[in-house]
Amino acid sequence: MNLLKFLKEVDTAAKSKNLEELTGFIHDLARLLPESERVDFLNRLIGIKEEVCTEKLDRDKEILQPCERIKEKFNSIEEEELCIESSYNPQYNEWYDSEEEELIYYDPDGVGEVINEACAFVHRCVDWEEYKVGYEIADMLLRLRITIAGEFGEEYFLIGDLPGHGLCEFDYERFVMDAMYAAYRGNALPERADALFTVIMNCGRSDITLEMVMQNAEELPEVDKFLELWIAYLGNSTSLKAQKFMAEALGMIDRPELFLENARKFSAGHPALYEQYLIDNLDKEDGEKLLEIGKEALAAVDTKYIVRSRIALLTSEIALKCKNKPEAENSWLEAFRSDTRVVNYLRLLMECVEFSKIRDEATDIYHDMYTKVGKKSRITDGELKENLAGAASVYMLAFLGGEFQYVRDTAMQVKESLGWSSTFMKCGLAAFLLLLIDAEHLLQGGREMCSIITAAVDFDKEEYQKGTQRTIDASSRDWFWQCFCRWKSTVSISDGEKQNILKWVEELVAKRVDGIMGKSHRNYYNECAGFAAALGEARESLGESDGKQKTLLEYKKLYSRRSAFHGELREYGMADR
Repeated sequence: MNLLKFLKEVDTAAKSKNLEELTGFIHDLARLLPESERVDFLNRLIGIKEEVCTEKLDRDKEILQPCERIKEKFNSIEEEELCIESSYNPQYNEWYDSEEEELIYYDPDGVGEVINEACAFVHRCVDWEEYKVGYEIADMLLRLRITIAGEFGEEYFLIGDLPGHGLCEFDYERFVMDAMYAAYRGNALPERADALFTVIMNCGRSDITLEMVMQNAEELPEVDKFLELWIAYLGNSTSLKAQKFMAEALGMIDRPELFLENARKFSAGHPALYEQYLIDNLDKEDGEKLLEIGKEALAAVDTKYIVRSRIALLTSEIALKCKNKPEAENSWLEAFRSDTRVVNYLRLLMECVEFSKIRDEATDIYHDMYTKVGKKSRITDGELKENLAGAASVYMLAFLGGEFQYVRDTAMQVKESLGWSSTFMKCGLAAFLLLLIDAEHLLQGGREMCSIITAAVDFDKEEYQKGTQRTIDASSRDWFWQCFCRWKSTVSISDGEKQNILKWVEELVAKRVDGIMGKSHRNYYNECAGFAAALGEARESLGESDGKQKTLLEYKKLYSRRSAFHGELREYGMADR
């Protein structure tokens, strides 16, 4: 329960109690307090605050004069009259994982003292309710760039960098809370959101929340009015911090109709609001109505955003609750459209009543990804992260689409036997070996091939289950094999084609093993043994008697002096003869 809702419910409950009931509650609360909290509790109860200044504030002496003095010091810092100095640390060694800092920093001009004084001043301003002055100094502090003069040219520190280098002693989190509180209280309602967000963006902290500010000092005034303005302000920003504070603010208001209104209004910049609305109302709202909102969201949110895929899976879950399988199938397709990954393709294959009817559209979707292989999104996290599938996912989808020659020609043309880790070679080789293996229950080599593929394309049964109402008992690897077997039943491949593929993978395995052995890369012996075992299992599936043992023994004989490799071959089922 968020703080605002909690306080409102506490206030409502308190108003309904008589004096005797409240007295009993306070007594019981006090009885449970640890000793360390008892004095503070008692002082608060009888109205005594130890830190309250009982003398009348001399505003000119205590506020205005220190403020001007601090500003003058800031000006000296900005003019580089006051600097931090640096020199090379002779104890630092760049060739080792040195615990020493590369540079040593000095503060001969007393910059740290200036910052300490300014932060303490902001805190006093909050205590003395001089919010405008406190906000002015806090804003200047957060914008301040402190020049570093030294052997390696000039750089700068922000104030948050100073404590970590032992250049001053203040609690940066405490200062940020004071700055945010002063920004809220020191600005009129229309300017409050901009002032608060400026502090948030400049402070460099990602762990702060509005609720933390509400618990900082005295209770914030006009919270309900502010939240509506705050939401409108955040709606115009697409930063990760704006996304976070938007969700928090809407949760505080706790009005589903307002949440939905804002999800519609800001769907372009904050599509995750639709997602959150569906999550919050899965078990609260009429299913048919919620299904329509899910479909509305899929139409409103740009297909390029991955968050739309999550919205689609929520919509499919709602559709299944409403016994609407066709709508669920359409939502699975939309999930694949906005997050074009193997797990979303295999969900379509396994769960749709007639996958053949949507196969062509699914193919068109992953074909659109061909030109995007290797491209990077400028946004790598958050609700505006775009659907740019990795190379392994795209080529594996092409494989599942039966485009074997395309995969061989485009993704598996690495000539060298080494340097495969950053390519599709391992995943592709594993996929072609599994294509040749005909077994309901895999042996060691086949299981390892499944592990290689699931790791490369990030296949996870938990992801698969989303939007299906299915609970899978098998491991991700074993479930992938069940999906793969279902897929193989839809693929037509002649015996001649299988023999052609077998000859090709034999050459690839031989090249890979030879390259690893030639360089004595012991860390890859297990991988080589896995490929050899899977090759032998494929040979047996194609009719070669005792093909696996023959293959493993061939490799043992070929590298007769590699006892460590022999041990790995035994792990994959080799019986010494």
